[in-house]
Amino acid sequence: MTSLLKTLAVLILGVLVSRLPWATHQHTAGQSKTPHRTKEATMPATIADGKGFEIAAVKRVIDGDTIELTDKRRVRYIGMNAPEIADPEKPAECFGPEARSANRSLVEGKKVRLVKDVSETDTYGRFLRFVYVGDTFVNDALVKNGFARIMPVAPDITLADEFNQAQIEAQASHAGLWGQCPDL
Repeated sequence: MTSLLKTLAVLILGVLVSRLPWATHQHTAGQSKTPHRTKEATMPATIADGKGFEIAAVKRVIDGDTIELTDKRRVRYIGMNAPEIADPEKPAECFGPEARSANRSLVEGKKVRLVKDVSETDTYGRFLRFVYVGDTFVNDALVKNGFARIMPVAPDITLADEFNQAQIEAQASHAGLWGQCPDL
C-alpha cells in the first residue's frame, strides 16, 4: 500500500471512529472506565486509531510543561515550552512561576488523558504526551493563554499547526508572557 493510500485509510478510519462512543480506550489498572470525550478539532490520529491513549493521575506539577504522575513517571508536554523555573544555578525565567501555577490549576491532583504522538520519551526519559483534562487540551491552553511558547520537535509535530495558531492568538492579544516579558 502506498504512503498516500495509508494516509487516506488512516483519515477515513479516524473519521469513522470519531463518531463512535469512546468506550474502548486503554486504561491503566485500577482506573475508572468512564468514557471520555475530546474535541474532534484537537484529536490526534493516535486517539482515532486507538493507540497511545491512557488515563493517569497527576501527583504534582514540576513546571509549566512537565508533570509527575502518581506512578512516578514524568511527562513532558509535546509541542510547547514553558519558561524554566527549576535550574538551581539561575533565577526563574520571566513568567516561569506563572506558567507553573497555570499548569497546576489545570492538572494537579486530577486524572488526565495522555496521548502519544510518535516518540515515547525524550532524551531525559520523560514521557512525551498531549495532555487533556476533560475537554481541555492542556498543551494548547497553555500556549493560547501565553504561559508557553511553541516548540515543535520532529517527529512529534502532528499538532504543530494548531499550536502555531494558538501562539499567534496569544501574541496578538499580548497574553501572559507576550505582554510581560520584554526579551521576547
